[in-house]
Amino acid sequence: EYMGSKFLELYGLRMNREVEGELMKLDEEKLMLMRQWINGLVVVEFNIDEGQIVDFCFPRDSLTKAEEKTISYLAFPDSNCFTANEGISKYIFRVKREGRPSTATSYDIGYTYFLQRREPNKARGYFQKSVVILTSQEKYLNFYKQMISVLGDLYFESQNRFVLEAAVQNILMWPEALPGEHYELPFLGTMIKIFVPPNDNQQSNDTENGKEARSSGRNSPDKDGSKMKYYDCESDLSSILLSSDISHAGAFQESNIIEVFGQTHIHLLWNLWELVMTNQSILVMADDPEIGSEAVLCLLSLISPLEFKGDYRPYLTIYDQEYKTLVDSLERKTRLSNRIIGCTNPFFLKSMEGFPAILRLDKGSIEEQKSNTKMKLLKTKDKFCTTSDKNALGLLLKGGSPEVRAINNSLIRKSIRNLNYVFLQEFETFFSKQKNEIKLFNEKEFIDKLNPSKFLYRHMFVDDEHLKKFYIAFIRSENFLNYIKTLRWQIYFVKSIK
Repeated sequence: EYMGSKFLELYGLRMNREVEGELMKLDEEKLMLMRQWINGLVVVEFNIDEGQIVDFCFPRDSLTKAEEKTISYLAFPDSNCFTANEGISKYIFRVKREGRPSTATSYDIGYTYFLQRREPNKARGYFQKSVVILTSQEKYLNFYKQMISVLGDLYFESQNRFVLEAAVQNILMWPEALPGEHYELPFLGTMIKIFVPPNDNQQSNDTENGKEARSSGRNSPDKDGSKMKYYDCESDLSSILLSSDISHAGAFQESNIIEVFGQTHIHLLWNLWELVMTNQSILVMADDPEIGSEAVLCLLSLISPLEFKGDYRPYLTIYDQEYKTLVDSLERKTRLSNRIIGCTNPFFLKSMEGFPAILRLDKGSIEEQKSNTKMKLLKTKDKFCTTSDKNALGLLLKGGSPEVRAINNSLIRKSIRNLNYVFLQEFETFFSKQKNEIKLFNEKEFIDKLNPSKFLYRHMFVDDEHLKKFYIAFIRSENFLNYIKTLRWQIYFVKSIK
């Protein structure tokens, strides 16, 4: 066989199974080592009698029956995303785990590698299968994308579970991720480089000081000089610029805005920023889960260093229980809790027509807009306070090469980060002018003192009143309450008396 004991010996891996063909059993100490990086591996396949099922899960019995069902649906696109009816789709989903405290870590991120190809001997004429890496990490987006690409390529080339065992054994060799450090981590015959950003109070000058990346510190697969492929975070301009984003505060800073929104949607970015800043719910419709899930992560990243206080699902199917809950809320016209959702099934547009904001990234909507000027790629109930930032758009380079797209993505990211800094600085100034250690916040007093004429990004608001209106909307959002908690002062809210 292509994979097996020879493969494991080639990369210095040892078998540790009690039963032939069974993935190794790990004690609690080794499981804790593994969970620093991943929570598990899942293989989902299509069964002609049962539909989508979990074919394999490691650690064994780590998923409940309900979790298996949910993941089996999320691991397959619920619409045809291939023009030739076969191909590979790599995307991300988020799933709630049972039995965990209700925090961010009660969810797992699923990095998915889905393969569909023609096989006449199959009952449906197609081979369909997915490999999923589960992790509770919301950082290191590109790192996990590289991991699932390597794992998926090798697994589907061999169709052997030894690959999964080899992957776990590699991960067990990895060190604890220390802030401010660079690492070279061995993974299935490759070396993946990763930078762990420093803590907020930690200054890191690793790049300037020429600090070298650390290896795992244990036996590396290339110790005997065997061929090794490097996934270098600095191998090209695009990777250099994307990798620099991980050091910035905020979620999913490595997500690629330009790749997702391109020329057709980039002008909507500031309207989308407004929606995310004020905790509005957004439904993202795309042709395939790869674009849809990346778009959701891009939206979450826009308000850095703030955190979006609400739920997000980079990919959701009509079979998910969450879908039924949403449809029920819309039918009853009850208030939706804050959430951003990605989907590909056109049925969402019919069943969730009343969603507060709908972003269309599918090709059908783009084509329709060419002949129908009333067609909106971003549909909302309320009017926006913002317009597009023409200054930022004017900086973008023309052309579609990878280098140009990388530079444009970096320019947009820096512009958005600066916008957030300027926007939040108004609150810093308001509190710093109060002499007492305990600060008071009065909404009316803050708005009255706001001077739109001195606001650096005044040009991207409809007018001065809309700028004030936007501040009010932000102040009344959960994002603002969470932001207040992060400030260095003790702050009390004062209600205005008219």
